Amino acid sequence: QYQISLSHKPVLWLSGFLLLFAVGHANAVPKVTFQFDEWVDFALQKLETDGVTGGIHRHTRPWTRWEVAGAVRQAADRIAKGVVKPARMDVELLEKLKREFKEEIAVLAGGEAEHRFRVRAAPQLRRSPPTPPAPLPEGEGGRRKIAPASESAFLYQFGNRLTLYQEFEVENSSEKYQIQGKTASQRLKLWRGDYTGDFKRVYMRLPLVRAKHQVLPDVSPLLEVLIGREQLFWGTGFRGAVGISDNSPPFDLILLTGRFGKIKGTAFAAQLDQMWHDQEGPARRYLANRYLSGHRLDGLVSDRIEVGVSEMIVYGGDARGVEWKYLNPILPYYASQYNAGTDDNVMFQLEGAIRP
Repeated sequence: QYQISLSHKPVLWLSGFLLLFAVGHANAVPKVTFQFDEWVDFALQKLETDGVTGGIHRHTRPWTRWEVAGAVRQAADRIAKGVVKPARMDVELLEKLKREFKEEIAVLAGGEAEHRFRVRAAPQLRRSPPTPPAPLPEGEGGRRKIAPASESAFLYQFGNRLTLYQEFEVENSSEKYQIQGKTASQRLKLWRGDYTGDFKRVYMRLPLVRAKHQVLPDVSPLLEVLIGREQLFWGTGFRGAVGISDNSPPFDLILLTGRFGKIKGTAFAAQLDQMWHDQEGPARRYLANRYLSGHRLDGLVSDRIEVGVSEMIVYGGDARGVEWKYLNPILPYYASQYNAGTDDNVMFQLEGAIRP
């Protein structure tokens, strides 16, 4: 925490503000607080490890605010019933989460749906590239730099019935996604001074089927759809995800999510950047469309054991569009493409995790 006393001398006040700005944000890459801060993830990890939350689906991410609110309610219920006796730190972390997600918790507890608008701007000094590149010989670049940046977002919620979210980022970085291949179409274009502007996450979230056994049927959707641009990563990993990488830019996609007791199912269809392809034989270069689809089941065997199975497919070509069969959330991709003789790229994944 920082505190500044205003001075009668504007120059002194401005100098103090700039010093605070530099110290507080020079080495940080903060997230927009009402969507997700890193402390939320760390707090849930700690509470889960101590057995306070009980089982939560960790390997199908990212979470929505409603999922976090549900995990907080579950932890509070376990404490109230005497299932677990939390340590002092656990109680403090849980109270911090309750304050951050108090509006969502109130709706889940039976409160009425309300219109809520939130706007947040986060000017900062940001270091780029965020991860140090491999050492380069002197004179070939590779040095890190600090430059002004800004992140802003707009969120609209009507209870748990509709969510609209838009996040925009401006930063000085010519290597935002350093390893992305030579694609023909990219989402980012350099402005002057190596600045880029990016609508990072823009989506609409809408519940489709609601649970009828709840106090308020409309607050606990069994099935929901997300349309737009959003991050997605699947699978276990100590600092990441081994199925769909958590280092990937957000996808332009349609995402279905269903929750059935201890089982969480997800299915999506996304379009990737187009890519130039040089065909063998007579010289012919064509522009290949690329698509990615996947479906997954993530189950909690117990509070400490989580297993998941998923199937993903990458397909495309110069005269190929979206394949409707790959939009079917329960159709086995491998069998379908094998019978059709299309030889698309299919990947299976089976993983599990035990957290002592």
